[in-house]
Amino acid sequence: HGLVLGLVGVSVGLPTTVLPALQAAAFQQPYFVVGIATGLKGLLNTVLAPLVGALADRSGGHRRLLLASLACLVAPYGVAVALALQGGASSPAAVWGYTVADALLGVYAVALSLCFAAVPSCLAGDERALTAGYSLCNFALSTGVGIGAVLGALGDFTHCAMAGVVATLANCVLVLVLLPRGHNVPLEGQVTDHASRALARVARLLCSNWALSVIAAIVFLDFLAEQMLVSLLLLYLDTRFHVSRLQLGLQLMVV
Repeated sequence: HGLVLGLVGVSVGLPTTVLPALQAAAFQQPYFVVGIATGLKGLLNTVLAPLVGALADRSGGHRRLLLASLACLVAPYGVAVALALQGGASSPAAVWGYTVADALLGVYAVALSLCFAAVPSCLAGDERALTAGYSLCNFALSTGVGIGAVLGALGDFTHCAMAGVVATLANCVLVLVLLPRGHNVPLEGQVTDHASRALARVARLLCSNWALSVIAAIVFLDFLAEQMLVSLLLLYLDTRFHVSRLQLGLQLMVV
């Protein structure tokens, strides 16, 4: 599962160096508008992750859902081609194109949910090993994102969109080949809620479990601070020093 998450990270990292070019073409005031547009990504994940998770538990279609969520990572390349055909001028179409691309890029969180949910079963109920298991998977994921960002920069996928699409889809296929077969088995019992009840079940869990609510609040605040700092730092470096795609990829790897 660590190897699978590493490859998922590579898939996520490959199109990240395309986004600054899309952003520059779409926005005149990136610090404010991009923050609002990127917020749609988090909202989309909040809604989709429980729904897809419930559907995967009920149907056992983990592999198909994983492939669908990773396939959304080709969206930035399509938007880049469309903006290039328009001459890169700022327009409402460019703004919406960037917003859609960034939101679909965030759908990879569904893939992470499907992968991380299997970690406890891999450890055979050894709760003491959970921290080590999740740490390993997080390390693999983060490393994969950094590697993918550098590969995306070296491949110049901003101008060679088709090569980016091929690389992303090939990596997705590799993920499915390596994914343990246990991911495709439907669960039995009360946890297999219909997708329509998944969000309500998540809300009940948060309201009834104080420890889970505290953990959720800590994770939310941690990611809020991290995303603000990293996003503003990368925007500042790009605006102030006009960094190249390779430098941006290396910065993402350091992060």
